[in-house]
Amino acid sequence: MKKLLLLLSATVLSVAYSNAQTTAPNGGFETWQTKTLLFNPLTPLDVPTSWSTFDSLANSLNFLLGQTTSIQKTVTKSTTVKNSGTMSAVLTTKTFSSLGAVPGILTNATVNLDASFNLTFSGGAPITQRVSVASAYLKYAPATADSGSFAVEIINRTLGVDSIIGSGGVQFSVLANFTKVNVPITYITTNLPANLIRFYFTNSNDTVQNSSTLYVDDVTYTTTTGITEALMNDIEITAYPNPASNVLTVNATSDDALLFELYAIDGKILKTTSFSKTTQVNVADLASGLYLYTVKNKDQAILKKASITITR
Repeated sequence: MKKLLLLLSATVLSVAYSNAQTTAPNGGFETWQTKTLLFNPLTPLDVPTSWSTFDSLANSLNFLLGQTTSIQKTVTKSTTVKNSGTMSAVLTTKTFSSLGAVPGILTNATVNLDASFNLTFSGGAPITQRVSVASAYLKYAPATADSGSFAVEIINRTLGVDSIIGSGGVQFSVLANFTKVNVPITYITTNLPANLIRFYFTNSNDTVQNSSTLYVDDVTYTTTTGITEALMNDIEITAYPNPASNVLTVNATSDDALLFELYAIDGKILKTTSFSKTTQVNVADLASGLYLYTVKNKDQAILKKASITITR
């Protein structure tokens, strides 16, 4: 069984430096879903919406190998330690009776295990432009000599097959407070478009000890045009009425500081206002027509972009 553990760990921990695959939104980890294991439905697993962990697969393998049905959770949510919003994801190492120590693995990909016990990844968050840098706010308390990692892949699907055209990865040691960690992306081709972005986080790369703890929050990426996108579909933002004539009301399901910007079709900024939760924007002085708006967070990451029509 130790051979199986080594194979699984080696596959996952090499994601930052080789070819692997994944899926993601909900970069603020504000929404979670419950997954029930067939062999132990009384102890469900909590998983961030649109993200995957190794927990379901590891617990199922542990059970199928004839070991205990006690559920181990390597990824959980924290409502007390977070960078913003109400929650963050927490990665810790857990010991399985048949697999040994397994680190926490968080990815926006779907995690699969084939008949030869090889881990594979599929899916990802759709993108329409190449990404230059991916970012996340991380807080890390490692065991002695351990390190965490954050890796990213850019996927092309022109022929219906996943091809990795860009990647990047960093390893890190102690991060006493939430720190913005950037991953520059390097591309191996210049002529294929980017279709998906995949993120990988793990709390342990070296000693795989139970005491290494990684908090992950506010995952974003910046396109090569300089636009920063936030994977935060958990924050609902509405602007109404649409069409509008005098006053536009903007609401957000977040207590964080946000910035509303209204643009003309040619890209000229016409209105800006800082707000939290709700604001009203006077548009009575604008001519009839189609306009664009964005809502950004404190790091200038775009949480929403859409159009609004003004009528007279």
